[in-house]
Amino acid sequence: MYGLGNQAIRDMICVDHGEQVWTRVRLAAEVELEQFGGMEPYPDDLTTGW
Repeated sequence: MYGLGNQAIRDMICVDHGEQVWTRVRLAAEVELEQFGGMEPYPDDLTTGW
């Protein structure tokens, strides 16, 4: 899966709830990346595993 979907999720959380909430969500999901490249491929389980 490309990072565009992951980046959209990140942006939605940051806009609606702030960067601190994104950090909590990211750490709870055990995602090390803070941002995603829109056209970079990522493993499907990175998104569906949340």
